[in-house]
Amino acid sequence: MMLNWINRELHSCFYFSKRENLLLCSSASKAVVYYRDHSIDLLKNKKMKSGIEEFEKILSLRKIKHQDSNPVVYHLFYELGKKWILENTQPDIPLALEIHYENSSWVNCDFPKPQKTFGLKLEKKISYKKYQKKFQSINENLKAGNCYQVNYTEKFHYKIKNGTDILLQFYSQKKDLGAYAHHTHIPQWDKLILSNSPECLFQIYSHDNYYDIHTMPIKGTIKSANPNDQRKLFDSQKNQAELYMISDLMRNDLSRIEQPLSRVISKKKLLRVPGLWHLYSRMACALSGSINELQILKALFPGGSITGAPKKRVMVLIDQLEQSERGVYCGSTFLSWRGLKTASINIRTAWIENSLNDLSYGAGGGLTLLSECGDEYQEMLNKAESFCQVMGVDN
Repeated sequence: MMLNWINRELHSCFYFSKRENLLLCSSASKAVVYYRDHSIDLLKNKKMKSGIEEFEKILSLRKIKHQDSNPVVYHLFYELGKKWILENTQPDIPLALEIHYENSSWVNCDFPKPQKTFGLKLEKKISYKKYQKKFQSINENLKAGNCYQVNYTEKFHYKIKNGTDILLQFYSQKKDLGAYAHHTHIPQWDKLILSNSPECLFQIYSHDNYYDIHTMPIKGTIKSANPNDQRKLFDSQKNQAELYMISDLMRNDLSRIEQPLSRVISKKKLLRVPGLWHLYSRMACALSGSINELQILKALFPGGSITGAPKKRVMVLIDQLEQSERGVYCGSTFLSWRGLKTASINIRTAWIENSLNDLSYGAGGGLTLLSECGDEYQEMLNKAESFCQVMGVDN
């Protein structure tokens, strides 16, 4: 299941579209997974008493002006957001994975497509009847004014067939890779995180006397069948309303970091992903070099596009409706390396159990008063199909 240039050790890869190359991060010197009340050193297989508060302390000491000569990677699980915002999480649920690597290298991404046919067998998805019942519950909350938009998601479970190289298949589809495509192989868990995310939680840009932090929420979706679909999406009042709600939320979140002012760079633009068109906006604000990573993450995480608005209230509702933990899906992956500090929102993201050939994938969408149940259910299926398309298979 691994590319032949990667051994079975813990490692991460990030796709850089401008270079059309992969950044391979290897030789981990530290790998710690944090839970509510304890943590585990994956390299030593050792349980430690310090929990998520230790990770928060580490983040608070890391100023944004600091540059890491070797890659540092955080996988933030969605449940960390529950801990921070709802003060509600279970003791045995992972909240964050911190990895420090000693080596980094560029890998040419001109991979041939594997000869063996790749296959995914869908084993479990929510039925329309069950989806409809949850949709109605959300709709009642929207009508009552309890919230304005709810990003409701469900899990799809697949069995991987034919034993082909998943990563070779994935990275050979360069034209379909998202701006934040990446993977992390965690042999200690026998797990693979595989993400084709197109969405940016934040990226930090350095200037002479200050820093700029940008966020790029995605909201609004239409299946791409012909060029006219772009205009249909761009003119859709429903999809525009979804985008503007979340854009306002993210502008407010940016303003909570340090300064009360944020600015809109792009109000509404189109983004193509495999089989779909999305709308997105881009906002930014200035920061001083004294700001630390904890301040940024506590203000922005989890991203508003995968919660809804108002954030705290809809997270309570999501917790009541969804039957399983989101985990790495709807969390974020943060990369700090040299002058780069960037974090994705992990949509289009799979959690793979290697030895069992099991793949879990989340999909969903933002529900508002303008939403129609059948359309939203189909959009969720389309998003699952979009990921399968990158893998070269039919859903």
